Amino acid sequence: MVVLALVLTACTGGSAPPGSTSTGDTAVDCETVPDRVCGNAALQDTVPGDTGCPEGFSCWGPSAFVCYRGTECNLPICLPPGAAIETPSGPRAVRDLRVGDWIVTADPEGRAVVAPLAALGSAFAPFHHEIVRIVLHDGRTVAASPGHPTADGRRLGDLRVGDELDGSWVASAVQEPYGYARTYDLLPSGPTGLYLADGIWLGSTLR
Repeated sequence: MVVLALVLTACTGGSAPPGSTSTGDTAVDCETVPDRVCGNAALQDTVPGDTGCPEGFSCWGPSAFVCYRGTECNLPICLPPGAAIETPSGPRAVRDLRVGDWIVTADPEGRAVVAPLAALGSAFAPFHHEIVRIVLHDGRTVAASPGHPTADGRRLGDLRVGDELDGSWVASAVQEPYGYARTYDLLPSGPTGLYLADGIWLGSTLR
């Protein structure tokens, strides 16, 4: 008998920005400046080189691009709850999956195979969290945090119109406010960690 379990781990935002420091207190480190947004030149202060954050805060994301005090915040770079994950029996919403469920993944040669889920992750989305919605020329659409990895290791938020992605090219890439309390990610068993979300191959943040 297989015992199914949901592993609630944070989908983290990766390495900390250069020059920023941790206070050692997560509650303090994760403090933000609610009315200050960074990472967008149009929203930054006019002083050259200014990130738009006050002293002691770092422009950090890439999920939200807000001013965080320190470096110990688990920033989500994951999927919305309704993202359709391909399984042998058809697409299922990521929020409905459990560890041990079988999904479609890819082997090292790029061939589609099936494998059980090794882990599922979920993290609270910060107040300013945004997602990027990628529409491909062939009509496929996927939405995830800008820092989420593509199958070849790029960030979704770095894609621009005309860039190649999963056998097609990007027709539009638009950031929009996130409307859910949590984000989700998954890790299939196997060497690649790849999975199909809304028909597009993505990497996992849980590797």
